[in-house]
Amino acid sequence: MNLDKLTNTAKQILSTAHMLAAKNNNQRVLPLHILSALIDDENETTKSVLSIIGISINPIKTATDEEIEKLPKIEVHGGGDNITYDPNSL
Repeated sequence: MNLDKLTNTAKQILSTAHMLAAKNNNQRVLPLHILSALIDDENETTKSVLSIIGISINPIKTATDEEIEKLPKIEVHGGGDNITYDPNSL
């Protein structure tokens, strides 16, 4: 995947997802990490869209955080440079 072709917002979301995976000692960035990053995005685009269609964000955020907590953990050294993206999530 060529990250240069992504918008700055998309790059920021992927970066946040990567940091979340590293913080939780997960080996890969999964769709759960990306969803969490979208929910927490300061632009609040995802929150706005879900709100418009009548979906409450809080249960989604809670469930996402709980599922991330259940993911297998690895020992991460050096800031998570060895974390990969799940090819099925991109």
